[in-house]
Amino acid sequence: MIMIVVAAAVMARRRWRAAPPARVAADDVEFPGPAEGAELLARAAEVGLAEMTDLDREPREAIIACYAAMERELANVPGAVPQDFDTPTEVLARAVAHGVLRPDNAGQLVNLFAEARFSPHVMNEGHRELAVRVLRLVLDELAPRIQRAGL
Repeated sequence: MIMIVVAAAVMARRRWRAAPPARVAADDVEFPGPAEGAELLARAAEVGLAEMTDLDREPREAIIACYAAMERELANVPGAVPQDFDTPTEVLARAVAHGVLRPDNAGQLVNLFAEARFSPHVMNEGHRELAVRVLRLVLDELAPRIQRAGL
C-alpha cells in the first residue's frame, strides 16, 4: 500500500517536471492582477471546501468532487484555464505560476487528488481532514491579499 502511494507521488512529480504547461503568447491572454487572481482562487477553494465537507460522500468521492469543483472555478482565471488533457499537476502548476497558489499547498492538493483518483486503497476521514486543512491554509493565505485589494 505504501509503495502505491510512493509510486503515485513519484509519478505526479515526474509529470510536474516532464510536462510544463503549454505556452500562450502574452498578447493573447489578459492575466488577472494578484488581488483578482487571489479572489478567483479563494472562490475555487471555497467551492472545493464545500464539496469536502459534504459528509454524505465517502472521502475519496469528496476529494474527487473537490478537484472537479476547483477545476471548474479555475476556468475563470485567465491564463490558468484547465485544458481537457491536463493532469491535476498541470492545472495547479498554472495557478502557482500565476502567483495565486503556493507550491507546497498545490503539491499537497495534487498528491491527494492523484491518490483519490488512482489508488486502489481505502481513503479514510484522515484524508478528508488533510484536504480540508490544506484548503483552509489556502484561504488563510489568500485573505490578506483580498483584504488589501478591498481597501
